[in-house]
Parts: sequence; structure tokens; C-alpha cells
Amino acid sequence: MKNTTPIYIALGVGIAAALGLYNTKSYASQIIDIKAGETWQITMKGVNSKLSQDNISRITKGMEAMGYAGITIVPNADMTEAVMTLKSPTNDKIVLNKMIPNLIDSSKGVIYSAATKLAEAAGAAYSFTRADSGKTIAVTVGQTFTVGLSDNPTTGFGWNIASLDQNILALTGNVYVADPHPPGFAGGGGNRKFAFTGKAPGTTTIKLEYRRPWEQNTPPADTFSLVVTVTS
Repeated sequence: MKNTTPIYIALGVGIAAALGLYNTKSYASQIIDIKAGETWQITMKGVNSKLSQDNISRITKGMEAMGYAGITIVPNADMTEAVMTLKSPTNDKIVLNKMIPNLIDSSKGVIYSAATKLAEAAGAAYSFTRADSGKTIAVTVGQTFTVGLSDNPTTGFGWNIASLDQNILALTGNVYVADPHPPGFAGGGGNRKFAFTGKAPGTTTIKLEYRRPWEQNTPPADTFSLVVTVTS
């Protein structure tokens, strides 16, 4: 029989067992369909409270007991959010942007703020865009992902890496592709695509700045950041 229980209920049950939360069904919002066998990363944020290692351990065990394979939960440094990676055993749903309140204090709880489908093959690339700035993600050693950002070198501006620990995450690609335009057209923009590959276990933050190279004392016109945890 096909399992029609959406992941927000399944996840809610697992988290409720650890944290004492309400059933999440009443809080359904943006719904993302997922298919059996797909691997997803779900960003989980604390609302008016921080996460804890004990809660993360209990959530992991609860999800594994319900058949979700390959569960990992990687928190950020201040425990305000975590990235949960899981493989869905059935066709399911992810519900974003509605708080799952704590049973004791309804002003506190957890939300799933973002969900990203990972590439099917281990080590294959998956992509992020400007809209993903500020997220926390997890990759394995040898896994590659890309960051694509609008760029227009004809203005003198360009994307540059301001901060990155290349002992943890290696820059393995930096390519600019111009948008299609008529012959002789000048001043058109395009897309800058960076590729990064997990090198060693650890956490680093990719910080990119959009600026003119001769204006180093001027704030950048735009920025992009991504917190990346690399696991073995």
C-alpha cells in the first residue's frame, strides 16, 4: 500500500518523541513533493530556542526507526540551526516555513526553512544560486557542488572569494558563461559558476564578494555566503 503520510508528519513524530512537540499537521505551509529513494537536505532552525546534541541524537534515532536511511544532522556553531540529510523510503512531502511549537512553551519550536534535493550519484555535483546565500549545507569528502551567480564583467565588477578554508573545501572550478546576445552587442551579462569539492572533514564558510578590484576600500556591491560542513 502506498504511504501517503507526508514527511512533515513523519518528521514531526520523530522530533515530538525527542522534544515533546505538537503534531505538525495543523501547520502545513509550502509543500515539496519527494520521491522514494531520493536524498534531501533539510535546514532545521530553532525558533526562540537553540538545538542541543541530545535532541539531535534523539531525532536521528527516531527517524531511523521509521525507515529513513542515511540520517545525519549537522548543526552550526551556535546551535541555532542544523542541516538534516535523509533518504526517503517512500513517496512523501516536505512542509516548509511553519513552526512546530514546543508542547511546554508554544513561543519556542522548530521550523524546516529550506529543502534541497541532492544528486543521485555519490560525488556528483548539485547547485546553489544567489537565493541560497546564508544557508548551511553538508557534503562528504569528494563530493562536488556549484554556486552560480549573475555576473557582468563589462562593468568592471566581478565575483571573488573573500574567505574559504581550502584545507577543508577546495575550489575546483571558476567559469564565466555569457548570456546569449545578438552579434556585436556589448555590455551583456552572464553567469559566474564556482565549483567546490569536499577535501577534509571540518566546517568552513564560503564568502564571495561582488566588487571592482580597484575599489578594495569600498563595500562590495553584493555578497554571498554558504556555511559548509564536510564529513568523511
